[in-house]
Amino acid sequence: MNLSETNYKDILLKYNKETIENMVFLKKMFVEDTKSDIGLVFGGISMIPYRLEEAIRLYKEGLIKKILVTGGIGRLNVDRITPEAIKMQYYLVNHDIPVNDIIIEREAKNSYENVKYSLNLIEEKYSLKNTRISLITSDFHMKRCMLMMAQFFRFCNLYATKR
Repeated sequence: MNLSETNYKDILLKYNKETIENMVFLKKMFVEDTKSDIGLVFGGISMIPYRLEEAIRLYKEGLIKKILVTGGIGRLNVDRITPEAIKMQYYLVNHDIPVNDIIIEREAKNSYENVKYSLNLIEEKYSLKNTRISLITSDFHMKRCMLMMAQFFRFCNLYATKR
C-alpha cells in the first residue's frame, strides 16, 4: 500500500512509526496485517466502556488474541477500593470474553505506569520482541501512549486503536 492510497484514519490508528516513515520517506510499499497478539486497553474512568467495546470488537473479529487491561486506583477512582483493571475484567467477562484471554495489570496509577507495568507483564509471560501489541485508548491519549511505548519498547510492532 502507498501513502496516497491510505486514508487519514488508518495513518492515525493502524500504522506504526516505521511503516509511516517507510511510506513517506522511503516510498516503500507494505502489505497490511493488523492482527496483534495483545490488545492493551488503558484505564480511564469515563472512557472505559468505549475502550472495552473496541477491545471486544477486535477480539471477536480475531484481530487480537488476548486483552490486557491496565489501571489501578488512580486519583479519579471513586470507590478507592477496586482497581480499574478489575472493573474492566468484569465488563469483559460479562461480554463473553474468556477469563483466560484477559491479562490484568492493576497497579498503575497513571499512563507512564500503565505502559511500564504492562510491558513488564508482557515480558514475563511472553517476549516483547515477538509480541505484536495494539493500543486501545482515546484519541487525545493515543499520542502520549505511543510516545511512552516507543521509549520503553523501541523495537515493538505497535498498532493503535483509539476509542
